[in-house]
Amino acid sequence: MSFSSFDNIINSAITNTQTLPQSENVIPQKSMQIVSNPLSSDAQLLSDEFCKLKTKNGVFERIYNFFKNITGFGLGSKKVESKIDEYSVGAISKEAVENDIAKYKKSQKNAEQTFGNVMAAGATFGTFFLGKNLIRNLDARFDLKAYPGFIMWIIGEIVGERTGKYEKATKQVEKIHKLLKSKSKLIAMSILPLAFIGGIVKYGTLKLNRIGSKEFVPDKNLKKTDKAQYKLEKKQLKKARFKQNFKNFMTGAFGGILTPMAAVVGGFVGVPAYVAGILGMKYLTNGNKDKSFKDFGQNLVDNYALNAVGAGTVLTLGLRKARFSNVLSKNYEKVVNNLKGVKLELPEYANSKTSYEQIQDILLNSEGIQKIRSDQNLDVTSKIQKLIEENFFAVKFLQTSGRSDSLVKTLIEDCPTTRSLEQAQAEINKLIGGKYTISKLLKVGTVAEVYLAKDKSGKEVCVKILKEGINADKIKKDKEAFINLVTKGKPKDQLSKEEDYLVRCIEDYANGVAKEIDFENEIKAAKELAKYTKKANVVKPIEAKESIYVMEKAKGISVAKLEEYYSCVIELKRQERLKDEVYKKNVEKLRQDMQKIKEKSPDFDDFELNNSELKKILYNYIAITTEQFSKIHRGEKVVHADLHPGNVIIDLDVVKGKSKGKMFTLIDTGNVINITKEQSIDMLKLSDYIRQGNIKDLSRSVLANSILPAGMSKEQAISKMEEELKRCFFDNKTEIEKMTIDNFFKLTDSIQRKLNIIPNNTQLNLTKAKNASANSFENLMDSFLNHKYKDFDTINATDRKMLQSKLRCAKDIGLIGKQYYSSQKQQEIMNLFRLSPSEFIKSIFNRNKPKANSTEVLTYKMKQGMSESSIEN
Repeated sequence: MSFSSFDNIINSAITNTQTLPQSENVIPQKSMQIVSNPLSSDAQLLSDEFCKLKTKNGVFERIYNFFKNITGFGLGSKKVESKIDEYSVGAISKEAVENDIAKYKKSQKNAEQTFGNVMAAGATFGTFFLGKNLIRNLDARFDLKAYPGFIMWIIGEIVGERTGKYEKATKQVEKIHKLLKSKSKLIAMSILPLAFIGGIVKYGTLKLNRIGSKEFVPDKNLKKTDKAQYKLEKKQLKKARFKQNFKNFMTGAFGGILTPMAAVVGGFVGVPAYVAGILGMKYLTNGNKDKSFKDFGQNLVDNYALNAVGAGTVLTLGLRKARFSNVLSKNYEKVVNNLKGVKLELPEYANSKTSYEQIQDILLNSEGIQKIRSDQNLDVTSKIQKLIEENFFAVKFLQTSGRSDSLVKTLIEDCPTTRSLEQAQAEINKLIGGKYTISKLLKVGTVAEVYLAKDKSGKEVCVKILKEGINADKIKKDKEAFINLVTKGKPKDQLSKEEDYLVRCIEDYANGVAKEIDFENEIKAAKELAKYTKKANVVKPIEAKESIYVMEKAKGISVAKLEEYYSCVIELKRQERLKDEVYKKNVEKLRQDMQKIKEKSPDFDDFELNNSELKKILYNYIAITTEQFSKIHRGEKVVHADLHPGNVIIDLDVVKGKSKGKMFTLIDTGNVINITKEQSIDMLKLSDYIRQGNIKDLSRSVLANSILPAGMSKEQAISKMEEELKRCFFDNKTEIEKMTIDNFFKLTDSIQRKLNIIPNNTQLNLTKAKNASANSFENLMDSFLNHKYKDFDTINATDRKMLQSKLRCAKDIGLIGKQYYSSQKQQEIMNLFRLSPSEFIKSIFNRNKPKANSTEVLTYKMKQGMSESSIEN
């Protein structure tokens, strides 16, 4: 607005003189006097001064000024400019204008400081009460002797190794417990961290607030006219900026110091006292030379709206957090009293089998399969051939069972071949022409044989051919035989609901296995899988036809081969320590086996890995499985459905740091699972419900499309599910596992079977994939632990050394296990951010979720902690 009104007044006056009689020439002279009025130059100086003042506004001050202008509350820039215009025509005094400019300056500076104080208060109150709540959680866990694992592993390792006495480690834990109970010590310990947080938040906030501000920017025009003066001004502004930054940090730190002090006297007294302390600090640092309390009070009155909002925000924030924390402490006490000394018991259906386990047992325990498995006259190769002839699905179940016997190890990637190299080359030429020349057999699975080959340019590729006898007709025939084990030949309309459910499970599982022989589908699957897999490479397809699939060669060795190699290494060490009559023969055999493994992996002669490299493999493998099975997309998603150790390739050069890139490559992508957008959103919501312990929404979600028994309505089923979940989650008798999505489905499937409800979860291939992945991870971890402690002599070890070794092993298991489960939990929390804004808002204001500080939710969380890390367990 500035000086435009004054120009309009002058123009209007000049225009009016033109309408008067020429003889009356006094008026034009008076008009000219207005133009040359000395007030105009003073007004222009004030306007220039005010314009310069406005350029010093930071982001928040500009926003604050904008609201003052549009609402009319407070002294905004439009009011000040209007006052300057009035002064320019003599309507008000210069002193009045200067007072308004000074008030505006104070108002803007007050806004800046209030904004910084509110942000610092939010950070310090949030940090203090978060820390207080976490400490109360730890205190409750100590009271229940459900010690957090990391405390026992780390203290047990350090103290136990130094003294050799485990008792001293537990005494140290008890000292920590006593420290947790001392409020005065904890408050004293929190003052410095909170002072730093308050200071750094206010400093950082107001530094960001200066974006676009010229408060500490020297006049660039001065650089051209007077360089010495420019340097002096730059130096002075730098000093002023440092002084302001220091003031911001120290006043923020003062607020941080007040935070725990306010908590000592209680929220309803302490938080208002905190606000009063902040006001006192503003008074002492307001910059007035006389520090007049009257002027300070008037400044607060002049900016009452902003000050009320700032104080109200801090009061609301502090009181809410204090009230939440107080209720939390009282309810933790109730929960501890309720659970202390109680032996939690698993529910009666906890050990019931999943659908996948049920159909697996039906087939593997059938007469024909049992007869082959128990035949002592058959070697491993013959058993596999017989099992495939009897029912192909038997070898698929065994392959992902996680067992460590020779049969299962062979099934992973060393199944008997059905062709010689010459026959394989002839089959390739017949199916795809003479494009590729094979050189060796790389691996044989249950479905196909994979050969190393070269194309005409000399580039190495892998060629996969279906094994003889494995085709769509074989899969269909064996599926019907499998189903017949359930139906006993009865027609479909005569099946019970249980039998019908198991038949649907078998069909679902068989459909997934059938994808493995469709190589044209595998090309599409590999491309789709690569879109959603960021933690690992996916082998790149080249071409495919019926019965043959050509892909790029994945650099590395399989997880299965690594496990096999380290099994030999560990056994070799054991045999060398025994030094009995036959150990030399055994050692030689093991060395031959290790050499054979190396020969099958010519790119990697150096298999030796140190402990840190093995741990790196484990942590990367955790990242892959978490991405595959726990990460949820808002659209469709594709996951690998056959993630057993033979289908994951490790690049040892990346592990050792010799080359860069991703450590793992996923191969054999024929069997993948497509997860729809609707399924993804449902899983996103489920993750949120499980975290909250929201049994109402969980019951409705899990029973959607389930098959209810005769006479049971949907509302009755939901009511019964709520009742069961309430008992499992919130009582003081029932033990529950760490409640991940997988564990939740395991629990609710069992509950539904108890209630004679047929679950709608028939994703058997997903279950199979998760089982295979979990088994692979366990085998990898065993390899790591056995390798790390392979040199430990159990025969000649003293009790002290044995104890130290056990403590170190417990620490390793704990840290790796913690990484495994925390990665899944972190991913589930990250999944919540993939909810749409409307869904996220509904989640926040969902009336069905219990309060986070209620006894129900605290019991739910505490029981999971007891199950996960109790010493007794």
